[in-house]
Amino acid sequence: MNHVFCIDDDPVTLTLCRIVILQANFAKNISTASNGEEAIEILKELKSNKVMPNDSLYPDLIFLDLNMPIMDGWEFLDEFNRSLSDYFSETKIIILSSSVDEADRIKAESYPNIMEFISKPIHVKLIKDLETLLQERKKK
Repeated sequence: MNHVFCIDDDPVTLTLCRIVILQANFAKNISTASNGEEAIEILKELKSNKVMPNDSLYPDLIFLDLNMPIMDGWEFLDEFNRSLSDYFSETKIIILSSSVDEADRIKAESYPNIMEFISKPIHVKLIKDLETLLQERKKK
């Protein structure tokens, strides 16, 4: 994996994501945003700069929290699908949330670009399992 983009309002979660991703040797590059609006702006800038899938700045995977101020995960997904999903068609999205609400899991399934719904906290075994899943899906 070249680049992982973590979107979460909790700085501890963002730090933990960075540490775990690096420990698992899962991605070469990691970037973060503290809410959906900030993330959309970053992605729009990448699009306007014509960053392509093989570029180190192009996000292969997004870890997305649902409950954030300013623009939550659902609003991010709606805006992403409205204005950015064509450009970032190779980017996979994983919900990484503390939500235990089954309605959130069901709603997540209605978004075609969401690959998984995972409960916090992130840890190395989870990343290794995810890596295996991604490799299996590539083979199909």
